[in-house]
Amino acid sequence: MSYEIQYEDNGVYWRFYGDVIYNDLLAVNKDVWGSPKWGLLRYQIVDFLEAQAILISKEEAILIAHMDIASAKSTNEMRVACIADQQPIIEMCEVYKQTMTAEGWEVEIFNTLEAARGWIEEIH
Repeated sequence: MSYEIQYEDNGVYWRFYGDVIYNDLLAVNKDVWGSPKWGLLRYQIVDFLEAQAILISKEEAILIAHMDIASAKSTNEMRVACIADQQPIIEMCEVYKQTMTAEGWEVEIFNTLEAARGWIEEIH
């Protein structure tokens, strides 16, 4: 396991570290989708700053997005702030963003936690 989940008032903060594989993203999504707080969440902060590598294909990133599309039908508006400073991780976040934006979720990519939280605060 190379992640931590921290629930906040209206959202969730995920921190990934080490090598991140597809099963890590799948597991964290399943944990959050299964939470009793899922219907109350308005944002997700996905922090990859401590990740050493992202070992996920473009197809797997799209698959995660499609799973989020299905789960989006059970929640209201959602903002997803991806935080990354390595090009391969940024590219994976871009693939996710392109897929999810078409479904009505707001997704942005930042290089600091502070910038991501500033964007999230705009909804409060």
